[in-house]
Amino acid sequence: MATKNEVKIMKMLLKAGADKVSVNSSAVRRPELINELSQEFGSQCIVVAIDTKMYDGEPRVHTHGGKNQRTLTPFSGQKKLKNVVLVKSY
Repeated sequence: MATKNEVKIMKMLLKAGADKVSVNSSAVRRPELINELSQEFGSQCIVVAIDTKMYDGEPRVHTHGGKNQRTLTPFSGQKKLKNVVLVKSY
């Protein structure tokens, strides 16, 4: 379940005029958050971007503005998120 703080931040951003809110690092750490926030605010408000950097010739998912490397590849990260919500690939 989305924490009170996550819901509070989302409400604050939407009240301030944001049309969409990006939940990148949180979504990688806890993909079910996407559905939880979508149920609360509507799926049209949720955006997820998967940040990647090359490491030893292989792309790896990074969180927290590119500071933390994860063991996921972009494709496994996208697959993990697709199991939770429809994800558009660009």
